[in-house]
Amino acid sequence: MTAALENAFGALALALSDDIHACIQSNGLVPSEAEAVGHLGHAPDMTITHLADAISLSHAATVRLVARLEDRGFIERSASQTDGRIVVLRLSENGAELHASQMRQRQEKLRTALETLSEDEQDMLAKLSTKVLGELLRDENHAFRVCRLCNRPVCENCPVETEMMKREAAQNWLSVE
Repeated sequence: MTAALENAFGALALALSDDIHACIQSNGLVPSEAEAVGHLGHAPDMTITHLADAISLSHAATVRLVARLEDRGFIERSASQTDGRIVVLRLSENGAELHASQMRQRQEKLRTALETLSEDEQDMLAKLSTKVLGELLRDENHAFRVCRLCNRPVCENCPVETEMMKREAAQNWLSVE
């Protein structure tokens, strides 16, 4: 491996990240707010504690973030259906529209970047990305965080989910012996 490849790969990752964050800011959100909307868009009925873990904020900071998003009409709180003592979060109708817009903008940025590649190159990049991504995952919480801005409905055979299921199966197999 060459330092030039490492450098180019790092620059590519930052360029894509910058483009995605520009989409978020065009919606009037700071990154942590967009991440919360992203998580709640594909994992509704999350507790504040779970959301705090998912977006790597303290509980207190997450409470303030949720209050801001609730004041802006993007998040609603309700009692859990399984335990009425627990408060869960979900996107409001406005929040769901914001999430959909965020996902469309993200997809467009990524589509534009990938259009420079031929179909064969795109297939190869998909395989290589899946391989590298699988190696980067540390644990289930990290996997959930990696997918914080993913467009879940378009992610057929999610490589993150597949890798985590493979690890869980291996762990279960090892614990049987």
